[in-house]
Amino acid sequence: MTFHHPSLRCAECRYDLRGITAPICPECAHPLALSRQNISRVTPTTLRSIARGAKLLAIGAVMLGVSPFVLLLSAIIPFEIVYVLMALGFVAFTIIVGIGMWLFTPSLQPATRNAPVALRLTARATGLVQGFYVAIAIFLATTFPAAIGVLGMALATLGPVVFAAYARAIAERLALDVARNLATKSLWLSASLPFAAIGATVVMFALPAMVFCFPFVGLVALLILLILNLMLLDEFSKNLGMRATVADETIARLQRSPPAPPIA
Repeated sequence: MTFHHPSLRCAECRYDLRGITAPICPECAHPLALSRQNISRVTPTTLRSIARGAKLLAIGAVMLGVSPFVLLLSAIIPFEIVYVLMALGFVAFTIIVGIGMWLFTPSLQPATRNAPVALRLTARATGLVQGFYVAIAIFLATTFPAAIGVLGMALATLGPVVFAAYARAIAERLALDVARNLATKSLWLSASLPFAAIGATVVMFALPAMVFCFPFVGLVALLILLILNLMLLDEFSKNLGMRATVADETIARLQRSPPAPPIA
């Protein structure tokens, strides 16, 4: 797999490289051979870190998606055992997502263009406490009346909103067009869920007969968001893993061969 940049610009600073005779970009000294593959100055180690983080986050997303079905086991095994399984799953989910988000949010230095520092640190911190506030959200949504349950819904979508915002920023930085488009859709959907929950609550109080429709609609929306984020994480994992391999090969080739010809 190659990553040719359609505009023949430097993969690091976007300088127009057409007609350049030097083997490096005159603006940022990034090798032309890497720009041919659309590989920026981000190190292969960093790319692999993001790819591994994406894999762990995907595992966490799947765990969250299947967790409601664990309750169905109470029909065949004692509920106490189901409760223990849920508790162990919660601990595993918290650890996996925390490590995954830590790996997914490294600094891209020495790249000249990085994701906003505040957004990166917010995404990292949110990932580390994801399991805890998801538990709080579930508690609010299932224990208290619907009006307070809306707060639980809003809290539950905080993680996906921050994740999608950061994923979009990092995808744009790394020129991952497919991932950027998926992240944009994920951001819009996750950000709209709290407002949809508030609107549903208002309608529910006005039309009590509709109360049974909203859980179904909410589950469908969350399922779509889950699938969308899994597609996004898969794009990061596969693309950046392959890009890191190409970067290693290109750098090794540059070290043992003469400079590549200029981009015409």
